[in-house]
Amino acid sequence: MAAQFVTIMFCTFVLVNPFLFWESERKFAWKTQSDLHDAMGAGFIVEYTSGPLDWYNLVVKKFSIPAFLLLSAVSVVIGALKGPRRLLNQLIIIWAVPFAIYILVALAIHPGHFPVPILLPVFSSLPAYFTFFTPPKLTGSFLDYLKRHALRLVMLVVGITIVAAQFSFSLSRDIPHYLSVLNREQNSRSLQFYEKINNDYLLHITLARPLIVFRDVGMYIPDSPKYEMHFKWGISNYNTIQKFNSEMLVLSKQHLYDYTQEGMLEKGRDPDFVLTYDFYKDALEGTVDGFTLLYQDDFGVVYLSTPLYVNYFSSP
Repeated sequence: MAAQFVTIMFCTFVLVNPFLFWESERKFAWKTQSDLHDAMGAGFIVEYTSGPLDWYNLVVKKFSIPAFLLLSAVSVVIGALKGPRRLLNQLIIIWAVPFAIYILVALAIHPGHFPVPILLPVFSSLPAYFTFFTPPKLTGSFLDYLKRHALRLVMLVVGITIVAAQFSFSLSRDIPHYLSVLNREQNSRSLQFYEKINNDYLLHITLARPLIVFRDVGMYIPDSPKYEMHFKWGISNYNTIQKFNSEMLVLSKQHLYDYTQEGMLEKGRDPDFVLTYDFYKDALEGTVDGFTLLYQDDFGVVYLSTPLYVNYFSSP
């Protein structure tokens, strides 16, 4: 059955990807996957420094208190050794342990969702702990009952306390997250930034054609006939804005800071990263070649091509 499953899976993969029948496309796909694998192991743009402690910190920040992690690990081991669902819990261990070792050792990037396929199955084994440590119904003397089942009762109370603490932790994260999503439009820094530059600057630029705008990651400019929008994931440089003939640059301050920190040049995996570094340094210092600083705050910075700036905003 296992061989049949693997065969069907392989045939399905090939059939839904017919480009694999062409050698050039196979090589391109292999190169793409190899590049992504290398990036995940070292970093997408610059080299990342990471280790198991970084993953642990991510998990306890986003998903679980340390005691609940330990309780879940104990539960899955108990479930694999005792009870009616031994096979299921054994499969959870077979799945979770190699996956955990892989992300702990092989990955340099830390996407917040990566631990979820490990944590959810392990968390699901919690009933095994409570089934194992729940004492039988009270019979006879209460004191004799306590003596016979003291350890079980203590472990049961410990488990309940940890679950209650985890519930409190999850609630303390879920409520602010819910409120943040509920009020996202009112609290969005990118929307507030756009409203500011639109009211103070964009409304005063009147062209008979669309204004060519390049916006950075995390910045908002609405789709509109007034703008010819360009956007690029990752990083950009002078070549990027020249390629689009950009007339306005809307850049994220945090993005600029991230890639101009001390030592970033030495960590760059691409030889062309120096072009990005120089461009971002110019953007932070207000000296972008061919552009004039129009507006900035702690969230973003806007540049307008110098001819347009002179035409619309230069003092007479």
